Amino acid sequence: MAMKVHAAAECIEAGCEGQYLQKITRPAEFDGLWWLPDFVDTRHLDSDKFQLLSDFRFGTPDGKTYIIKAGFIYDKASVPWLVWWYIPRDDKDIERAALIHDLLYAVQWLDEWLTREYVDQIFHDIMKHDGMRWDKRKAAYAAVRLAGWRFYDPQAKTIGNIHYIEHS
Repeated sequence: MAMKVHAAAECIEAGCEGQYLQKITRPAEFDGLWWLPDFVDTRHLDSDKFQLLSDFRFGTPDGKTYIIKAGFIYDKASVPWLVWWYIPRDDKDIERAALIHDLLYAVQWLDEWLTREYVDQIFHDIMKHDGMRWDKRKAAYAAVRLAGWRFYDPQAKTIGNIHYIEHS
């Protein structure tokens, strides 16, 4: 997922969780499950940028809940145009996974520094939760595992993620 967001990194440098990420508490009955809203409210800015228009709350299986703040700019699923027929960048089964994946590639932090492998696994798990067919899910996951370092690693270096790996 290509990251074009700079505000999140600047906020990390200032010592906060992120201008676009806030942690909140949620009822215990959601623990052990992904908790995701039905709708991602976005506006198309240009050829590859979309802006989140309203706050997006999501909960992780370990019982933590976060809010991605309205205003976050991301690129949805970074699917090459040659395969849009197979996985459209705004496919309903990848839309929420792509939003959370792009945010986590930007901030790389949920109470601790995140590895790229962990963030990519979250992407896979949300696509599975959302009912994406296994072949599309595996293809999308393989793509982020193959090429995601090009976007994750420069951001990791910029914000000082301890899991940053130098590629030569």
